[in-house]
Amino acid sequence: MDSNKSNSYESSKCYAVKVRSRGEEVIANTLRAKHYEVLLPSYTALRRYSDRTRKVSCVLFTGYVFVRMNPENMLNLISTVGVSYVVRSASGLLALSEAETRTIETLCQANKETSIEPCSYLRVGQRVRIETGPLIGLEGVLVRVRDMERVVVSVETLHSAVSIEIGHTRVRAIDTPLESTRDTHAGRSASANSMLNMQSVTLSR
Repeated sequence: MDSNKSNSYESSKCYAVKVRSRGEEVIANTLRAKHYEVLLPSYTALRRYSDRTRKVSCVLFTGYVFVRMNPENMLNLISTVGVSYVVRSASGLLALSEAETRTIETLCQANKETSIEPCSYLRVGQRVRIETGPLIGLEGVLVRVRDMERVVVSVETLHSAVSIEIGHTRVRAIDTPLESTRDTHAGRSASANSMLNMQSVTLSR
């Protein structure tokens, strides 16, 4: 790393920066030109057109870039065209934990060899709908039994329920948009106190 960079790896923390949607790559390059260390995880998506299917590179966390920096250098970052704000908590700037930073760094490196895509964040106890397979359309509650995720489907009239192992079945939280789904064998997001709560990702090998 250049010794004249304003943000050294050792002394800086990583922050999530809200930027103009669909401008992430341009803004990331602008910040790099200002000597910020920018992390921008991406994934490869298939876009279907009337006459062809094309692979395109898309930003994994829409509307965000991740910047390792010293908070003293915040003003130069905030003044960058397209930057909206740095994610904060009630007590001040909210830095990613070391574990989350390593996750972002790994995602930046993993795209060429691992299938990655955005997905909704599901919590145990949340109501979900099965989106694929022979049980498509069934609704139930996401539970975890012996480290396996299952959907409990209730028959209220009989006061009975069945537990369905979902494995790689795609399910969706009922209170989230249709296009936001999750493969249940992977994916994570952070809580309100953690930056990665913005969005989960699915990884499959």
